[in-house]
Amino acid sequence: MKEGIAANFLFIGVNASRNPGAVRYADEHGMPVGSHSWDHSDMTANSAEENRINLERASRSLEQLTAAPVTIFRPPYGAVNSGLAEVADRQQLNILLWNRDPEDWKASGPKDILDYFKKSEPSGGIYLLHEKQKTLQALPEIIAYLKGQGLKFAVFE
Repeated sequence: MKEGIAANFLFIGVNASRNPGAVRYADEHGMPVGSHSWDHSDMTANSAEENRINLERASRSLEQLTAAPVTIFRPPYGAVNSGLAEVADRQQLNILLWNRDPEDWKASGPKDILDYFKKSEPSGGIYLLHEKQKTLQALPEIIAYLKGQGLKFAVFE
C-alpha cells in the first residue's frame, strides 16, 4: 500500500489455508481477494461437479478469512471452457484473465521482469504476476515506470 496503488490478489485455496495471513493482509489493505481455484489443477479436464466442489471450497476458504464474497476467479493456466464458465457463472464468479504476461515465474531476475514492462505497450494491460521474490524486487521499479507513463491502476470486482 506504500505506493498507493490497487491490485487484485488471486489465491489458490489450499495455499491460502496454509498461509491465511497473506489473504488477510490483502483484504485489510483494501485489495480485492479472488479465487485461483482450490488446487491449481487444469479444470477443463474436470467434470462439472468436480469444478463446482473445487470453486466452492476455494471461495469458502477465502470468504472465511475476509468476510467478503469472492466474485473473481482466474482459472489456472488461463484454461477455461464452456463447462467451467457455466460453473463459475452459477457461483457468481467473474472470470478474470490477463493480456500481459512477463512470465515472472521463470525470469532469471528482477531486471528481466522490468524489461518486459518497458518493451510492451502498457496501456490497458492486465498483468499476470506471481508471488516470487524476484517479482517483489522488481515491483518498485515497475510501479514507478507505469506511473511515469501516466497510467492508473485499477482492480476488478
